Amino acid sequence: MSLPADRLGASSPPVELPRVWDLVRVARPGLIVSHLWVYLLPLALAPEAPGGAYWIGALYVTLPLGLLIYGWNDFRDGDVDALSPRKRESRMAHFFGYRLSPGRRRALPLCIVAANLPFLALALVSGELPLVGWAAVMVAGNWLYNGPGPRLSRRPGMAEITATGIYLCILWLGAEMAGVALSWPVWVLAAAAILVFQIAGAIVDLPADRAVGKRTFAVAAGETVAAAALAAAVLVKAVVFWGHLAAPPPALINGAAAPLLLARPSPPVGNWAGATYVYFAIADWACLALLAL
Repeated sequence: MSLPADRLGASSPPVELPRVWDLVRVARPGLIVSHLWVYLLPLALAPEAPGGAYWIGALYVTLPLGLLIYGWNDFRDGDVDALSPRKRESRMAHFFGYRLSPGRRRALPLCIVAANLPFLALALVSGELPLVGWAAVMVAGNWLYNGPGPRLSRRPGMAEITATGIYLCILWLGAEMAGVALSWPVWVLAAAAILVFQIAGAIVDLPADRAVGKRTFAVAAGETVAAAALAAAVLVKAVVFWGHLAAPPPALINGAAAPLLLARPSPPVGNWAGATYVYFAIADWACLALLAL
């Protein structure tokens, strides 16, 4: 099934500024939780509390960065979103992406710039050129993922890898702002945690994506393979917690969950994957707190 063209040309309605609540929903409150987890991970390993600049960075990775990543996605993915019932009819849309009206969607680039420009200006004024370079990398990553370039978001496997790379950039920002040099196990832990959310999200959207012809990893590989990949990522987390971070409780939390993911109830696919997402959203925060102790 081919995707319909995304028509934003002369026939489009006039630009209409979104409401504040619209922008909050576009920024994905449910995914901002994972932004903060990745950003705060270096803080749990820091020898001392960071300064005020660190907490400005924590503020940035919420709504402004959410708009950059997911607002860009919504602006480019109007063709798919128009056919997805989850984007408007599901209660999950309020936390994981709401379908704006065409006029409000056309205003998203202006909103993205307005939300991100103050933080970029602050980095320039303070002389933090590495942060300016980081912002350029984030823009490049989103261009690769969302288009109008390669649009890796529509290539199975590449979508998850690119999104994981974008999240690891958030980890780098957190480490830079906290003044912490991260060891390789922490990077592996973060990458595995991000993949858990990426794959679970793809499984949540599997029926809708399949219906509109969007080939995500879950659509291309199938539910069984996607669940196995999810369980493998969870096991990687358990190994890192146990063997490299000397944290048995988080290791046991993840290790106990992996077999349950393989013995998933089906159908409905979306409910199972959504419950998995919520479980790890809570469990990962608990693991972060245990690391900080």
